[in-house]
Amino acid sequence: MFIEKAPKRIFIVSAFMILTIADFMMGPSKILFLPNLKVLFFIGYALSGFGTGMIYTPMLPEIIDSVY
Repeated sequence: MFIEKAPKRIFIVSAFMILTIADFMMGPSKILFLPNLKVLFFIGYALSGFGTGMIYTPMLPEIIDSVY
């Protein structure tokens, strides 16, 4: 619903930002001073799934067209 109202690039860039934060949360980060906690891992894993969905949803029609 949101993807139709804004340019695809905004969603793809914001999805990559979410995936970057998720990657930092899934492992102990010395840059962000995040400890190695299982709760942070699962939050990062959920954010990773959300960000991946944000990437593939706007790109899926273009992927299908290129396959045909």
